[in-house]
This record gives sequence, structure tokens and C-alpha cells, in this order.
Amino acid sequence: MRTGMLRLLAPAIFCLGLSAPAAATSVVAVENVRAFQETVSHQNSNRTVLVLRPEVATGSTPPPVFVLLHFLDGSSSEMANLIEISKLVRDRGAWVLLPQAIEGNWNHTPNLADSLGGLGAIDLHAGLVGFSAVDDVGFLAKMIDTLTARHDLDARRVYMGGYSNGALMTVRFACERPEKIAGGAVVGATMRDTQAPKCMPARAVPMLYINGTADQVAPYAGGPTSLSADAALALWVQANGCNPTPQTSTLPDTAPDGTTTQRRAWRGCAEGVGVDHYTVQSGGHTWPGTIDFTPSLGKASQDFQATDVIWDFFMQYSR
Repeated sequence: MRTGMLRLLAPAIFCLGLSAPAAATSVVAVENVRAFQETVSHQNSNRTVLVLRPEVATGSTPPPVFVLLHFLDGSSSEMANLIEISKLVRDRGAWVLLPQAIEGNWNHTPNLADSLGGLGAIDLHAGLVGFSAVDDVGFLAKMIDTLTARHDLDARRVYMGGYSNGALMTVRFACERPEKIAGGAVVGATMRDTQAPKCMPARAVPMLYINGTADQVAPYAGGPTSLSADAALALWVQANGCNPTPQTSTLPDTAPDGTTTQRRAWRGCAEGVGVDHYTVQSGGHTWPGTIDFTPSLGKASQDFQATDVIWDFFMQYSR
């Protein structure tokens, strides 16, 4: 199977709950963007991180960082190509760190087995059975510290986001290590039910969610092991001490793609943070603004670019 086709099929593979090794896809070349690999050791394992950086620095101040987490059974390069994140590097001067999950699965779900020595993720939502002893929270924290210091990056402007499995890992990290990031973005996920009672961040965390109402992988209304989108947002609104009444608006319906998008924005939060939610009516398990999705995952809104919306949100905040 050609690598490009596997990149197209990878989200569909995890949608069906099947397991396939991640493909070693190269990053599509974009002008003024350099790609290279770093290694960070954690738990006696050498973990790889794909780094995308501007070839030419855009300013004299340390650049901001986007930690981007891939989907289940995906790879760092597949995620980079899927949402064309190199364009953000080129146009906004950001550095993007794309760490690779062990066996393609982030340990995103705390549960009762945590007391047995760190056993954590059981991904029923993706059809997997088994526990993970991988300390991804610790790994991501170490990666942030190591690479921001190594490359003189702005540690006060480190942001994390992910898609699906990577989005759930973003939620867990924001709950457990909020002091490491200045904001989080969640696309195609809500929050695990076992995460909710443990999510008591020590500081307010700006959070942005994007959810499709027709998402069959991460249902908008929730599922046996996950909260509804509304419940997940309510948790963050309360945790951040926001005004419970959001500002609401509807995005212009500029593309004939069968979707419309409503935005809710909660403000008046502790430490001046915000919580945003983009609800894509009839949207599927997709990243708005991209077209590289199989039809089985549903509609991808073309009315807005999720990557740009996320970055604009992030740029309002620093630690």
C-alpha cells in the first residue's frame, strides 16, 4: 500500500477500532520550513519528536511553541501532513513539536488501575483492550522542558493541541500539568469519564474545543466512557472560574459543505483566560479546513480553518 494512501486511511482505521502500525511518512516540503528529529529519553526509552521550525527566524524574541499530538495509530509526520501544520510555521513563525506515541496510542485515560503502578489507558472507544504503563504526561512535560531549553524557545508560550486520541491526551495533560502550557486545543474529542473527577488543575488553563454534532467516533452527546461535549465544556468553565453565560455567534456559512458552525466563548475567567467552543452542525470526526479525510469520518467544515482559529486563540495567552 502506498504511504500516501495509508495516510488517507489511518483515521478510518482507528475509526473502525482496528490496529495498524504507523507509517513513516515524510513531511511535505513547505518554503522556509525546516523539519528535523529530536530524541528525548523517558522511562528508559528514547522517544522521537518531529520538529518543524522556520528556516529563518521571524523576530528577535524566543518563538512560541505548538505541541501537536497525533491520532490513534498515526505518526507525527502523518499528523503534520494531514492538517498542513507547516503552513503555520511558515506564516506565523511558530515552532511545532510533534512527539510520537509509543505504538501509536497516547496514555490519555486515568482509571482505577493507576494505583497499581501507573497502569493507565484503556481505549474502549477505539476498540482496544489493554492497559498502558507509559507515562506520557511525564514524557510530554520532560520534552517541553528539554526542547525549549535546547532551542531557546519561549517557555511562557507553549501550547498543546491534538486530534482524537491526541486531543484526549491534551485534556489529560491540561488537567495534570497546567503549569507547563499556556493553552490547550481539543479537536474531535471531549473528556474521559474517569478524567472528569480527577481534573482539578492548579491554575486556570485557556481551552478551545471543536466538535462535530455528527461525529461517530467521539459522539457529541457522549458515550459509555466519555462525557458529552457540553459536559466537558461545563467542567472547564467551572474549573477556570468563568462567567457561566457565554457569548454566542454563528460563523459565516461560506462553503456549500453541508455544515454550519456556532461559537460559544466564555470570559470573565480566573487569570484572564477564556474557554471557546466551536460546534460544527452536521460535522464529523474531522479537522475543519482540511480535506484529507475519508468519507466514513463525516463532513469537514470548510467555513473556517481550525488551525488558524486555534493559533489566534492561543496568541491571546501566555503563562
